[in-house]
Amino acid sequence: MPRRTARTAALPTYLEPQQIAALIEAAPTPQARVMMTLMWRSGLRVSEALAVRAADVRLDGEQPTLRVRHGKGGRPRMVPIHQALLPMLEGLRLYRDRAGQGPAQRLPPR
Repeated sequence: MPRRTARTAALPTYLEPQQIAALIEAAPTPQARVMMTLMWRSGLRVSEALAVRAADVRLDGEQPTLRVRHGKGGRPRMVPIHQALLPMLEGLRLYRDRAGQGPAQRLPPR
């Protein structure tokens, strides 16, 4: 069997933005939609998105950011937050404030 080379290796397939939007719309809960949008717009891995805490999100300042505590290789990093995420994250923050949950709590995965 011939070995795959750079020329014969299969190229990855990607979803079109419309397909991603349809997947997010089909999510069962608003929290799931936020998590899926977070992964799509920030490039987070599933484990990184599930580990995000409210204290990791910085919405103030010129460029809102998200701190990934344990990224690939165990290294922390800062990720810019896409503008499309701002209303979603602000809505979650207001919900958490009303529910009396502090910033150390994880963002709800479901």
